[in-house]
Amino acid sequence: MKKRYAHLTSPMTIRGKTLKSRLIYPVAQPHFLQANERYPADQTLSFYEERARNGAAMIWMQDCTDMTQRNMPADVGHFNMYDLSDKGVQNGMNQFSANMHLYGTLVCPELNLGRRMNLACNDPDWNVQMPRSLPAANVDPSVMLDKNGTRIPIAPGRNETLTTGFNKGSIYEKGKAPAGPFGGPQRYMTREIMDEYIEATIAHAKEYRALCYDGGYLDLSHNFPIGQFLRACVNHRTDEYGGSLENRMRFPIEVIKKLREAMGESFILCINSPVLDGDSCGDGMTLDELIVFLKEIQPYIDLFHLRRRIPDHKRPPETCQGAEYSAYLKSKGVTVPIAISTPYKDLDKLEEIIAGGQADFIAPGHLFISNENLGSILRNGNGEDLNPCIECHCCRGTSSTGEWASTCTVNPEMGLEYRLHKIKRPPERSKRVAVIGGGPGGMKCAMYLKDRGHEPVIFEASDALGGQIKMAKYPEFKWELLRYLEFLKAQIQKRGIEVRFNTRATPEMIEQENFDAVVAAVGGVPKKPAIPGAESVCWNPVNIYGNEDRLGRRVAVVGGASSATEAAAYLSQKGHEVIQLSRKDCLGYDLNPIRMIPYMNILSNTSGVDPIYLAVTTEVGPDHVTYVDPEGVSHTIECDDVVLSGGMSPCSDQAAAFASCAPEFYMIGDCRQNGTMRNAIRDAFGAAMQI
Repeated sequence: MKKRYAHLTSPMTIRGKTLKSRLIYPVAQPHFLQANERYPADQTLSFYEERARNGAAMIWMQDCTDMTQRNMPADVGHFNMYDLSDKGVQNGMNQFSANMHLYGTLVCPELNLGRRMNLACNDPDWNVQMPRSLPAANVDPSVMLDKNGTRIPIAPGRNETLTTGFNKGSIYEKGKAPAGPFGGPQRYMTREIMDEYIEATIAHAKEYRALCYDGGYLDLSHNFPIGQFLRACVNHRTDEYGGSLENRMRFPIEVIKKLREAMGESFILCINSPVLDGDSCGDGMTLDELIVFLKEIQPYIDLFHLRRRIPDHKRPPETCQGAEYSAYLKSKGVTVPIAISTPYKDLDKLEEIIAGGQADFIAPGHLFISNENLGSILRNGNGEDLNPCIECHCCRGTSSTGEWASTCTVNPEMGLEYRLHKIKRPPERSKRVAVIGGGPGGMKCAMYLKDRGHEPVIFEASDALGGQIKMAKYPEFKWELLRYLEFLKAQIQKRGIEVRFNTRATPEMIEQENFDAVVAAVGGVPKKPAIPGAESVCWNPVNIYGNEDRLGRRVAVVGGASSATEAAAYLSQKGHEVIQLSRKDCLGYDLNPIRMIPYMNILSNTSGVDPIYLAVTTEVGPDHVTYVDPEGVSHTIECDDVVLSGGMSPCSDQAAAFASCAPEFYMIGDCRQNGTMRNAIRDAFGAAMQI
């Protein structure tokens, strides 16, 4: 019988080593998998084992061997870090590669050392501001934002004292070298320092080879110094390493050649794409310039990773730009195998890309993270069961100030791989379970229960499943959440789970049916903030969807969190004149700071919303908002309608009423504690595993 994903699962041999499939797990390690162990602890080892078991032919492992990062500000100091100088840690690193090889998976760690060496391709006196992809729109690019929207400096300004990092207490004076990415003055890459960099990179690669790693991954993007040479907008050198494309390529080519010469024929050398035109971190090389560069280095490299960083990832991808770029490179004579990152979360489309020869490998990090059963899906050909990633980026962390745990919104098993043998214990017997509420938490709980051999029944008060995420059908920019909702509904139907629509469950009703367990997933309701006049406002970020025609032309949205920002953007796209007030200096401050805060601010800007930052609302009414600015001056905005965001109030009492209706009782999601869809699904998993 022909395999549905025959091309995705077909092997390829590189330098005498066979890659078992065309799927690669990229440099996408969740940031907080383990504590301060100086070696890959069981949490990290189990995470990567799961990716290997699920079909990854190669793992591009994040290099976590810079122990000085423990002193870094924001979330960087919480990353996994391994002390490679410790011989005991070397044992752990060797065990890591051995465990991956057990599943037939090769490992190529990152080799970049430029940041820890604090190097820049230019003389620091140029003081060129490197483009960053971190900050929100209209925010100083030298800062990051925590989950509360508070600015966190990541580099000191002129004449400022550094309070954290390598050089705590030192002052960077005007005219002196600016701070590097993680503190301390950067060093201009003289010829002597260039040689030092090459020697250090080769030595690092040899350390990994001695620990049985299969190759290395050299990143020319992310503003690493070696990649800076290639970018005309960053490289301002006037010697033989700056100016023309030929000159800008000179040093990266030299590094790659010397790496190949030093590491020998069996070492697999992978290269990540330089920054390209249109990427979110600024101007880069054109495709034709990239072709010239690749033709120079392809005799020395084995795999090229074409990584497109598209800032507007919130539109349904009609085409895969990475595949199109890869096909173009191949048509112009590039012969090195190409791996692409892609917005597609559809295995049939990925199969078409490989089958059609547009690319040789796919490197879908989020696909591996959001699907605990990817290997089974590939083997059995049931792509419709693929868990859609919603691109929330919570796997990379939810803030820069706290919650140091890596989790996935749609896959609660991610990060728990090392404990699943204890969590997923088989049930004592099959049970009938009443699930009160058909939101994402209730649906996922019912799915987990069914898979464990139980008989769940969902009681849904409305005529459709989805809870609060039913609003995803209205804004175009919520297409990923809508796709996830349709997936959940299809899985409920596929499993044959009974759903009773238009049924508002009561304790008496549940008690009469003699259920063995009850799971209350009744959610929460919008609440009004403690602002004078709030009781006179009827609109909130939940009830405006589907009712936008009832609101007047000029609308004031009070609140800067993500729900308020999405409501403001939606109303603006529907033709309303929208003013949004935020207490913080950005919008969407409750989201992932690396990707989603910038995206939310870009969405607001492109939708035409007029934001007012650092505004403390003091009084509201149906047709006006009064606020105080940072200078203490009071302002009143006249409008046709006000949308008031005050968060959600848990329906705890409603849920608790079911506590005595069955021998087992669980509360999940917003009715237990106000949170996010991620919390609700994680609760659903935890409850189902106990029944």
